[in-house]
Amino acid sequence: MVYAEELVIPSKDARDLQLNAEGQWESTKVLASDDDGGLSDLLRAEGWREFTTLGDPESTLFLETWQRARDNEPTEYLLIVNTESRVSPLMRVGSFPEMMELMARWAPAFQATAITDVVAGLTDLQLDPFSLVENVAAKAAYGAQDGLSMKRTDEERERRARRR
Repeated sequence: MVYAEELVIPSKDARDLQLNAEGQWESTKVLASDDDGGLSDLLRAEGWREFTTLGDPESTLFLETWQRARDNEPTEYLLIVNTESRVSPLMRVGSFPEMMELMARWAPAFQATAITDVVAGLTDLQLDPFSLVENVAAKAAYGAQDGLSMKRTDEERERRARRR
């Protein structure tokens, strides 16, 4: 899994994208710096702050969003789609509604990824203590027993109270 903090900035020829006023994507350069290093560090150095994530960062597909507010300028947002081995071009949008629109467009892909990851966990023969599948199975096996035990204790108390 590649995370932004681990990513090395692509070459100077790499093109990021910006949504223009007409709703069209155009090439841009998001980062002023061409220094080698982690993407997250460079974004922070240029005033970007982590905003939110769509999808599970431990899954095979997730979206990171960043925001930057500068004096006398509207807040702008940056979206980065992450897969197991690649990161998308940095996509800059100029408003919160534009960011939400893009997140909504990506949401079905992240939902499908979540379902695929659960199905993969069901078919994987190795146990993973942090997997959703193993956690649900453990809750079903042990949680039901604990719940039944508590219910029996409550019923026993009620019977004793009626006898008195």
